[in-house]
Amino acid sequence: MQALSTVEVRGWAGDLIDGDDTLLIEQIQTRLLGRRGVWAAPDEILVTVGAQHALFLLATLLVGTATTVGVEDPGYPDARNIFASRTPSVVALPLDADGLALSAG
Repeated sequence: MQALSTVEVRGWAGDLIDGDDTLLIEQIQTRLLGRRGVWAAPDEILVTVGAQHALFLLATLLVGTATTVGVEDPGYPDARNIFASRTPSVVALPLDADGLALSAG
């Protein structure tokens, strides 16, 4: 029974290092992005393993030591921590009735 379970898991949990899961990318294009009026080519879609991974990638690409980052307060603590690992200048922005109070930063 254990061997059968292992074979079944490999079918849906494989690592596609050599290529993307074309069915997943197609579903993202049509069901998620397309319904929101967003068009993206398959090579413009990046699937991460979660919110923290996505935030880490964004911080790595966009945040330098001289960058100021504004984060919601209250907000997602892991976002603040990830950005703070890249720059000492993380500004907490309070929320008002319209969303972020940008003038507070």
